[in-house]
Formats: sequence, C-alpha cells, structure tokens
Amino acid sequence: MNHAAEKSPAWYVVYVRNNHEAKVESYLQSQGVQAFVPWVSVPSRRKDRFKLLRVPLFDSYVFVYTDLNPKDYYTITHHQSVVQIVGGQEGSFSLPADRIESLRRILAHGQNVFILPGPASGRQVRFIAGSLAGVAGKLSRRRGCKCRLAIDLEIFGKSVAVDVEVAENEIEPVIKV
Repeated sequence: MNHAAEKSPAWYVVYVRNNHEAKVESYLQSQGVQAFVPWVSVPSRRKDRFKLLRVPLFDSYVFVYTDLNPKDYYTITHHQSVVQIVGGQEGSFSLPADRIESLRRILAHGQNVFILPGPASGRQVRFIAGSLAGVAGKLSRRRGCKCRLAIDLEIFGKSVAVDVEVAENEIEPVIKV
C-alpha cells in the first residue's frame, strides 16, 4: 500500500486484540487520531442481581477517522493491541462518513440496538424530523407505526438495527442517482 499518496480523510476499521477496544480508543484519541467504538449496555445476570455491562457493539474493532498519512498510519499500527487496519493487500477499506454518523445517532437514541446478519431489507430513507433527523438507513414495517431501521455495514457483512416508532412526515425516500 502506498501511504505517500494523498487521501482525503475517511473512516477506517482497525482490528484489535480482544477486550482492548477501550485501550486503543483512548490511546488513539490521546495521539490526535479520531477514534470511535460503538458501545452498548447489555444485561448480565449475576448470582444475586442483574447488572448492565458496557460492551462494544463489534468485538475487537475500532473505527478511526484519518487520511492514513504516514504519521497516523504509524500511530495506529504500532500500538501493541492493534492487529491490523482492515483491508487487503491493495489497501484499506473505508466506510462512508454518513454511516458512522447514523450509527452514532441511533446509539444516542437510547433504544436497544442489535446486529442483523447480512444486509438489511427495506426501503432506503432519511429521517428529516424527530430525534433521528439526518439518519439514513433501510426501513421496514413491523407492527402499526413500529418500524425497524437498519444501517448496512458491508465491511462486516452485517447491519445494525433498532426498532423505532415512525410517522410518515418524519422520513423521506432516498433516491439513488
């Protein structure tokens, strides 16, 4: 991979050692690299109680926003907990910024977020009003005004989904050109 070529900043996926997501995220941010781990709370049953645990939505992955300049590339890849930047011999795979922003927004929405295997089905929409304004994804009806909103993350071969209540005036169709 030629790191000397000028690239515009994009979101890349970094594969890290198991349970080292927080350590890598903290380190990269301290070094001036924008890093993001999507955290979720999951219930855990103990002998005498239930406890909410904060776990990464994607085990062993950290998202980084960079142009992969030589300094950032070195900072990312030479941390002891980093295995590799996800990609093949030809280069690293980037994710569209709007997908990461949509993922952040649905996590902030506070509903139960879950993973779907494979790409989601449904019509492509963008929220224009409400707490999810600006979020784009695939919407499928469930019951009544309950819908499932999914964001495809092709790099993982999965989708991130959340069940939401939607009024028709909150969404607009996304027309691909």
